[in-house]
Amino acid sequence: MGYLNNAVKQLGYLVVFSVAYSSSVAAHTAIQTCSDQTRSYTVVKGDNLYNIAKSFGDYRFWEYIYIANADDMENPHLIYPGQSIKIPSRIAEFDGTSI
Repeated sequence: MGYLNNAVKQLGYLVVFSVAYSSSVAAHTAIQTCSDQTRSYTVVKGDNLYNIAKSFGDYRFWEYIYIANADDMENPHLIYPGQSIKIPSRIAEFDGTSI
């Protein structure tokens, strides 16, 4: 019986942790996608999100650019010449010190 009680207790901790973690992830995602301030960028032949992000100061911004365009972009690896993508203002105005 002690083993069963211990298993139930651990399951309870797992559920609490999962709910807390998913709530914090949802809040973090909402913060990233709620900004109305964006800059437009038109994709040219040979572009990818990595290089576009790099042109704005840091290659690691590719994921934020993808998140800003997630409604219009199913796969971050598939962007096309002529496609207009949104660049979050905090990335577009990055000065190399802080975001």
